[in-house]
Amino acid sequence: LFGMAAEVEAAQILEEGFDDVFATGISEVAEDVLPGDIYCCVERIQGLYTTDGHEEDDLETALKNGAVAIVAEAGSQLGVEIPESVPVIWAEDTDELSARLAAVYYDSPSAAMNTVAVTGTNGKTTASWLIRGVLEQAGELTGMIGSIEHALAEHQLLPDGKLWKPQVDDPAAGRECSSPFSLTPYRGRYSVEETTPNGLQMQQLLAGMRDRGATAAVVECTACGLAGGSADWVEPNIVVYTNTGDNPAELQLFGSKQEYLDSMLELLRSLKDPQQQRAVINADDDQFAAAAAAASAVPRVTYGINNPTADVRAESIELTLWQTTIIVDTPIGKLEIITNLVGRHNVYSVLAAVAVGVLLNLPLAEIGAGIEAVQVIPGRCEVVNNVLDLPLEGEDAQGLQQQSNLPRDFPVVVDAADTPQRLAAVLDALREAGAERIFTVFGCDGVVSAACAAKDAWRCSCSAYVECDVLGC
Repeated sequence: LFGMAAEVEAAQILEEGFDDVFATGISEVAEDVLPGDIYCCVERIQGLYTTDGHEEDDLETALKNGAVAIVAEAGSQLGVEIPESVPVIWAEDTDELSARLAAVYYDSPSAAMNTVAVTGTNGKTTASWLIRGVLEQAGELTGMIGSIEHALAEHQLLPDGKLWKPQVDDPAAGRECSSPFSLTPYRGRYSVEETTPNGLQMQQLLAGMRDRGATAAVVECTACGLAGGSADWVEPNIVVYTNTGDNPAELQLFGSKQEYLDSMLELLRSLKDPQQQRAVINADDDQFAAAAAAASAVPRVTYGINNPTADVRAESIELTLWQTTIIVDTPIGKLEIITNLVGRHNVYSVLAAVAVGVLLNLPLAEIGAGIEAVQVIPGRCEVVNNVLDLPLEGEDAQGLQQQSNLPRDFPVVVDAADTPQRLAAVLDALREAGAERIFTVFGCDGVVSAACAAKDAWRCSCSAYVECDVLGC
């Protein structure tokens, strides 16, 4: 079963120390353990809480379900009596060992697909969705691992790679996006608790895609996830680097901004095979030189708006509050792309997707069609249709008619901007796209972030409304 283990040294632990153990699976969720599984005690989100798998209830459940071995962190107290027939494999880093075991058990699933990894501070999700659109237009059955969803085509996947099944009827079925008076409830309909899967979950998700026939996968990689080893055993064909900005929530988890940058550049440094691997890099980013140096072992394609040396460059950009038109100059010709994504910051994501298509030798028409086919990215400058355009009757119609000072055609934009910097970028983009009056409603989970975000909101808006989740704020 673990015949490939010599390549990653993981199964040598079983082979040399536990040669009488025959494992037929691997799991980090005690309730999901099947007879013959190795149970790995790794940290994960469970509902509203975080568990590291060493809890007494978890261990008892795993043993009851038939675990044949346990991977536990060295020095930890297990709290239950483990039968002599079930060896405990003490690891200095259970996440790292679990990921290695999973890579071997699932037979390196990323290597069996065209795998595109996307990293950076901003734009990862948007770029990932557009890249998926390009791959699907090219006929690839494409999986997605990201902050909005883990999915294969129209099927949602759980963090362990199994198919997600709704517990209730989907209230948003058949709806592409939110609509007035009926906001699409994204959370609860399908939420991704582990938006940054650990190394074991990453292998399970990729294996679930491959085993269901996927020929390509797009993997969104955060700095925190990379630092935690989530992509250590992923073998990408293409790595896309979007940018390095300020994300306070992520930066506080690192000792310095350089460590934060290095966690993302390490993914580029992992590219070693110039025949099979490529890099796509934002030429306008302040850390462009560092990113290019990190990917020096493989061919690179650059993209940008301002840098005239970029391989894929926006020759012209026409911004409106409803759509963006871009003339893109590439090494194989020019193409026009009209996208529903609003704002200059989203132009970079479009260019990144074009660059991936160029690297894959796809026709320009196919690249453009794939990008334009992505009509909605939930919470990414998502435009909601104007209330006044609805054919209302009765009291609603009379009330709206009385509001004669309102324009007949204005967009409501929903965005997942979760830092003051991202909020400012969205508001600046809307202003540049022609918005004369902006009314901003946003929420914060801290006094400092509320103050910083409010400053930018007032600078860019006619009115700003703040909801703060901190008690006493």
